[in-house]
Amino acid sequence: MNNIFLIISFFILLISNSLFGQKKINSLTSFAKAYGYVKYFHPSAECTEINWDKFSAYGTEEILKCKDQNEVVQRLNQLFQPIGPAINFSKKQKRFNLRTITPKNWKTYKTTYWQHLGVSTGMQYQYPYNAYNSVRVNQFRQVNDTTEVIAKPIFTESPKLGELIETEIGNGIYCQIPLALYTDGRETYPKSQSINSLKSIIDNIDTKPTNLSARIGNVINVYNVIHHFYPYFDEVEVDWDMEFEKALKRCFKDKTSTDHLITLQKFTSPIKDGHIWIWQGQSPYNYYPPIQWEWIQNSLVITDVLDDNLDIKVGDVVTKVNNQSAYDYIKEVSSRISAGTDTYLYYSAKNRCLSAEKDKELLLEINNKKITLQHNKNSKEYSFNSLEIQKQMYKNLGNDIMYLNLGAIHNDTIIKLLPKLSQMKGLICDFRGHNWRIWNFVSHFMKNDTQAENVMKIPKIIYPNQERMVGYKESGWNYTASKPYLGHVKTVFIVDGRTKSSAESFMMIVKSFNLATIVGEQTAGANGNMNPFKMLGDISMYWTGMKVVNTDGSQFHTIGIIPDITVEKTIDGIKAGKDEFLEKAIEIITNK
Repeated sequence: MNNIFLIISFFILLISNSLFGQKKINSLTSFAKAYGYVKYFHPSAECTEINWDKFSAYGTEEILKCKDQNEVVQRLNQLFQPIGPAINFSKKQKRFNLRTITPKNWKTYKTTYWQHLGVSTGMQYQYPYNAYNSVRVNQFRQVNDTTEVIAKPIFTESPKLGELIETEIGNGIYCQIPLALYTDGRETYPKSQSINSLKSIIDNIDTKPTNLSARIGNVINVYNVIHHFYPYFDEVEVDWDMEFEKALKRCFKDKTSTDHLITLQKFTSPIKDGHIWIWQGQSPYNYYPPIQWEWIQNSLVITDVLDDNLDIKVGDVVTKVNNQSAYDYIKEVSSRISAGTDTYLYYSAKNRCLSAEKDKELLLEINNKKITLQHNKNSKEYSFNSLEIQKQMYKNLGNDIMYLNLGAIHNDTIIKLLPKLSQMKGLICDFRGHNWRIWNFVSHFMKNDTQAENVMKIPKIIYPNQERMVGYKESGWNYTASKPYLGHVKTVFIVDGRTKSSAESFMMIVKSFNLATIVGEQTAGANGNMNPFKMLGDISMYWTGMKVVNTDGSQFHTIGIIPDITVEKTIDGIKAGKDEFLEKAIEIITNK
């Protein structure tokens, strides 16, 4: 009987703890949604005075103290009303009183509101040094250290006075957040009387990732940036709110900065943005063992050995890594990588899973033998590429075939080579890499001037949750056909998972206008200008802020460039030292 009582008591305690934990998650979710709404869409002058990164940690700290829903509502009002006195949180929907945001002499004021072209609020690079821009219209904005200007609209659409974010933010809590206010250029109405007090409090927040509130604050920031501004939710299947909840729960278990980085990486992995990169300061994980490997034919295969004393050969299959199956090891590392295509995922994983702290041991099992390696080569000493041909910028392969390493070559070199290239019978353009410096080279394959219109689309946003989108700022590329004309030369382009971003823009033109034959693997499927921002604990994150489509308007994200002829690496080819992609390109050119 006593045993039964103890078992029942244990399960009651377990359920109670679970419910208590879920209440905390629900309360944090309410704060997170309020945070994003106010930061990006409430145009009070006080919004620009707050250190939003520190505020995310301070707000988290305060919300975690709340015992019930009533306290959460009270605390939300205490947190946000110094930033926006007209903001209100309650347990019931109320009728909004427009008089609370209307000054007596309202005719002397102008209307202010947020406009986001993509987003630059909180981002590391500000317009015009990147493609994205956020303004509070009719309020002063700092142009540089000495110049201020009144911000003019950057597009025509705008929210009107009286429009609100009026919705449930979870847990039976409702918000009223004005989208437009009156302003005299510097101050907004109503003016806060307690913003300075709030600023002094949050200045003392512990921002180290070892602090739970700082970790949760970072997750809240990432959630809102992606939730309101990531342009590819229509192209990826992801329940972002569910991923946010999972990341919050991981925060409670994390202890170290490394734990926190992994949480942020796992959090962003499902949105399949190949530009996402998250790191902390000067990473100690910058050392590599004296090998290279790749996932080939469902096996982890050694592709290069950088130490002649090792009992390892190119083509050997690694069956275990650190006493874990090679498959499980790669799977775990891959779960931290945001990638649109498998080819880019495996390319990223092969390097990511080899990096570690200096002198850390790596235990491998190869041919039933255990081999221990050390991470003793820093990134400057370590070669990330085992392809012999790519150690050269260009090479005459004989038979009037010229090889160009487009992933590394400089434009000046190409210009010098152009007369010779026009006399060749065949060109092999190897774009297994990333290089924006040769952008105009593609125009030499065109007979006529060419346009690729409206392929880049920056969202215009004035409402939260990516609802009621008001359109895009669209742009494209114009090419003037250049001499010498190379279209008469039989040309093959080689691509793989490393072909990403601007390299994919180049290859999009080749593919769309049938300028040459493309061989290799599907490319990364990641294009559009990156938009970096920093978080607490000296953590930075890159992500994609604009949508890029194919020249016919079809989806590019997570698809990329599909080669005309697909080539797959083989273990036998690796053992024989073959570059199977290059061999296929030569075969195509030499076949008549």
